Amino acid sequence: MTNPLKSGDGTSFSGGRYFTGEGHMRSWCSEKNREAEKVGWKRWLFIDTLKHDDGSDLLKIVELTGHDADDVLGMRNGRPLTPTGWDDSRVAGFHRALRHKLRRGMIEGEYQAWIDREQARSSKAPARELV
Repeated sequence: MTNPLKSGDGTSFSGGRYFTGEGHMRSWCSEKNREAEKVGWKRWLFIDTLKHDDGSDLLKIVELTGHDADDVLGMRNGRPLTPTGWDDSRVAGFHRALRHKLRRGMIEGEYQAWIDREQARSSKAPARELV
């Protein structure tokens, strides 16, 4: 089976590709996330922002695997992990972090469709902040 996270020349991630901006990076992550899902790989790529010492931002693509990927994929599939013994504010913060990683790994249209599905799914449950 071919690794869907590798480029045609076999190098990981972008294969040395230059991205034209955050939108291009999100689009690439979204495409690779869909390819990984098709073959059943539990991986999630998303954009993280790092700060340079001079205050400028650096965008970096991060790969989640294992339990970290399971947490994000569970949130995306409507089954967010709710750790036992955590108070409500800590769970809410954990879910916000998962939604952030989810959003930064999808194009905006996909993310908005996910938000719409989640709001429809939770319309019978108590209101919660999704954005």
